Amino acid sequence: MDLYHAMEKRVFPSRPKRRPWQSGALRRAPLSPPVVVVTVWVLLATAPLLTPITGSDRATFLAFIACTALVLGTQTSFRSPARISLQARGIIAFSSALISGWALGPGLGSAVVSVGLRFGWEPAHLLGPSLIGLISTLLLAPAFEEILYREQLFNWLQTEYKAPVALLLSSLAFALPHPGAFSKLAALAAGLILGTTRSLSGGLLPCIGVHAGLNVFGQLAASSFYPAILQRDLGLIIAVPTLALSIALSRTDPGRSR
Repeated sequence: MDLYHAMEKRVFPSRPKRRPWQSGALRRAPLSPPVVVVTVWVLLATAPLLTPITGSDRATFLAFIACTALVLGTQTSFRSPARISLQARGIIAFSSALISGWALGPGLGSAVVSVGLRFGWEPAHLLGPSLIGLISTLLLAPAFEEILYREQLFNWLQTEYKAPVALLLSSLAFALPHPGAFSKLAALAAGLILGTTRSLSGGLLPCIGVHAGLNVFGQLAASSFYPAILQRDLGLIIAVPTLALSIALSRTDPGRSR
């Protein structure tokens, strides 16, 4: 009997259950998603310290570069339920999500401002766009934040909690490092939208697109010509079908893993 069990274990070795976040470098490195999140918060907190030396835009850019390097270094593979190839389908999905995020901006912004004013919060002062600021907010932030909060942390939380709790906690973690009450509330609402998009689509590409689109709105809102571009009601009419298209393309991707 002992010989039989020995042979059985040799032919059918037992494997420990692997959590979704334990792929790539995370499986080999001692950095769990919460540790990566806290490290990113520390890196972001260094930006104000560098501001007197480098200026606000450059300090933020350097902090975002460091965060991007850290997050990409701990995410060498993506075990997403759906992986969209960078072909026509992926381009359309990303573009639709980008338009959706931009169109969601006025509705989300007006809701946040309404809540903030009700509580007597001081409105935040928006800085005008700059080249290095655009690189930070439109390229670096959507990439590393979506990988960190919607891939690494959200997946890790789902191994410990039910999906709604994981969605709320990951959104709170996303909102916490944003400066100011208005910004935190806007980031919390955006995090809930992005986490829901991640769950429905099964991929990160729509999340990155929506995130970049919301940041496009934020940059345009700092300029004087934005109010003539898009109104809230029209934005919602545009946002819903474009986001639905992006999610549908992600869910029906031929390269989706089963």
